[in-house]
Amino acid sequence: MAWIRTSLALISFGFGIDSIVSVLGRELGGALNTLRASRILWLGFVALGIFSRLYAAIDHRRQLRCIERNELHYTSRVSPTLVVAHVLAGLGGIAFLSMLIGPGLRQ
Repeated sequence: MAWIRTSLALISFGFGIDSIVSVLGRELGGALNTLRASRILWLGFVALGIFSRLYAAIDHRRQLRCIERNELHYTSRVSPTLVVAHVLAGLGGIAFLSMLIGPGLRQ
């Protein structure tokens, strides 16, 4: 359930990015390249939400099979939460850079 909530929040935030970037573009007097910045962030958040939801479904099915077979043992693997956190940090960096260098990029 947590992954469903998280993936839906990421997708929703991705759709909301367009509005946020448009308002910032108007406030900065059109100096921000709103189309490029919003498209990168929108696609990034929506893609991350979709992929995290797909991974959660696959992992859930795998966990159910392990429970059915009574094969519950710890296996060391890369945490999907850590992967999502790193991707979010990257998207945040892109957002910061697009806002920082945005005034120099005229449409």
